[in-house]
Amino acid sequence: LAPVVEESLAPVVEESLAPVVEESLAPVVEEIPFNQEMLKTDAVGQMNWVVQVGSFSNKDNAEKLNQKVKKAGFRSFVNPITQNNKIMHQVCLGPEYDETDAKNLLKEIKNKMKLDGIVKKYP
Repeated sequence: LAPVVEESLAPVVEESLAPVVEESLAPVVEEIPFNQEMLKTDAVGQMNWVVQVGSFSNKDNAEKLNQKVKKAGFRSFVNPITQNNKIMHQVCLGPEYDETDAKNLLKEIKNKMKLDGIVKKYP
């Protein structure tokens, strides 16, 4: 028989992990959500016209177009509506008090961004 040799195991070394460092991040600018009450004014009443430049079932797609339009200098918002038991997210410019102003806005967005749209009463 061969002699019994006890194996010597290497000692377990626990690794020391570097401490977790929390980074200081810049504050997040919170966009104020659109609210129907924002459209009302005491002097003139409620604004009546918007230019709809898109309607999406996917909210993220609507938000992407909305941000693109805003970066181009237009006042816009995403208007969620229920249509055929589905929530749709309309991207609208405005609102405007006057239909003529809304029509001019439609011409401007066509020229500047090559986006087509429709002038609609709002809300």
